[in-house]
Amino acid sequence: LMTSRYEYEKAINYYSKALDLAIRAKNTQDEASVYNRLGELYTYEKKYKEGISFYKKSMELFDSTNSYYKIISLYGLAESNLLIKNYDQALKYCLESDSLANDLGYGNEISRSQKLLSEIYEYTGKPLLSLKHYKIYSAMKDSMLNVEKNDRISLLHVEFETKEIEIQLEMMQKEAAFKNKLIILYLILGILTITILGFIIKNV
Repeated sequence: LMTSRYEYEKAINYYSKALDLAIRAKNTQDEASVYNRLGELYTYEKKYKEGISFYKKSMELFDSTNSYYKIISLYGLAESNLLIKNYDQALKYCLESDSLANDLGYGNEISRSQKLLSEIYEYTGKPLLSLKHYKIYSAMKDSMLNVEKNDRISLLHVEFETKEIEIQLEMMQKEAAFKNKLIILYLILGILTITILGFIIKNV
């Protein structure tokens, strides 16, 4: 536990320095990203108010734009509010995160928000809605696993075919090298034969 706490404190210190650099460089994207990371770290440390504060700062940077960082901020706010049993705010932020993730086509974030919506509805005594969103989450999870599995199979096919081509090329190179050696050998034999015949004719 102490090691874990020490690592979190170390990470918070690191990201605090990174935040200072991002602000000085006026790099809004990095600043928002660091705010999100600090929000996550403080939430892991169960310092929910601090976590919420950092998520809000990140979201404010992208309040007028639709971005991945805004989705993450909204999700973080939903999760943190759920942990402090502020269910209305948790639901509000989670629905916003899910809507934006759908608009921008971020499958992983849609899946996460559906799972969180299921948990929120479970805590607020709405089992049918909880089940509905869990089924969506489960279907998306299975779909993404199948996509990942198919990608891996395709990669294995490519690797196998590449290996086959490499083996064929190696065999062809060996065959070509062998043929070259034979040609050289025949040339040497031919030269030796001509030399011997010339020597015999001279001495007849």
